[in-house]
Amino acid sequence: MFTPDALEHMYLHSQNYKGSLEAGGEVFSRTPRETGLVVDFAAGPDMRDKRGSCSFVPDPTAATEMRMLQFDQKRHAVGLWHTHPERMPSPSKKDKRTGELYLKSLDGQLDSYLMIILGNSGDPLNLCVWSVSESQGLSWIQLIEKN
Repeated sequence: MFTPDALEHMYLHSQNYKGSLEAGGEVFSRTPRETGLVVDFAAGPDMRDKRGSCSFVPDPTAATEMRMLQFDQKRHAVGLWHTHPERMPSPSKKDKRTGELYLKSLDGQLDSYLMIILGNSGDPLNLCVWSVSESQGLSWIQLIEKN
C-alpha cells in the first residue's frame, strides 16, 4: 500500500511530455517487515542525480544522506521508484540488476525489495510494482492491485 503523499510525490515527476527527464529515488516504510507493507514516503529526485530522457542514476551521497534522515524518522528503505517515458512501464535489464544489487546489499535484513515504475498515461497514471526476492534464487513478481 502507498499513502497518498507518497503517490503524489512520485506522480509529480511523471514524464508527460517529450524531452522530460526520468526521475526517481527510494521509497520508505515504517513497517518494513509487515505483511501489509505501507510505503509512506518517497524520496528523490535530488539535484545531484544524473537524469536523461531514458536514464536515471541516483547520486550515492544524496541517497545515503536521505536514508540516514529517514532512519532517524523510523523509516526503512524498502524499494526504488523511477519514471519511464512509456504507457505501461516494465523493468529493463538494468532496472532488474539494480533491484537485485540493492536487495543483496541488505544482507538478509529484508526478504524482498520493491521496484516501482511510473508510466506516463492512465488516470491515475499507470504505476507498476514488482518485488524481487531471494527466497528461491532471485525471482521477480509483479504485484497487482487488489480491490
